[in-house]
Amino acid sequence: MKLKSLFKVTSFGIFLLILNSCSSPNCANSKDEYQNGYASGKTVKLMGGSGSCSDYVNSYNEQTGRNTMKATDCFCEGFKDGLNGKSAKY
Repeated sequence: MKLKSLFKVTSFGIFLLILNSCSSPNCANSKDEYQNGYASGKTVKLMGGSGSCSDYVNSYNEQTGRNTMKATDCFCEGFKDGLNGKSAKY
């Protein structure tokens, strides 16, 4: 009986971990990063460009000669939303 109960609890925990890893990051505490990413993605869209967040960040850092921009989860979430024309979340 204990083994069956342990299996259920472990399975539920694994399910929650998988569910959490598939969802979008919560950027409520990183609004600036999200908003900067959103503005960058929207600009790329307006210029007719496309590409990934990390490609954009690498290109920006290379062009400026500084490693100031970081492809954080929240920046990239905002970038993706801006690039796809979605409304800003924050």
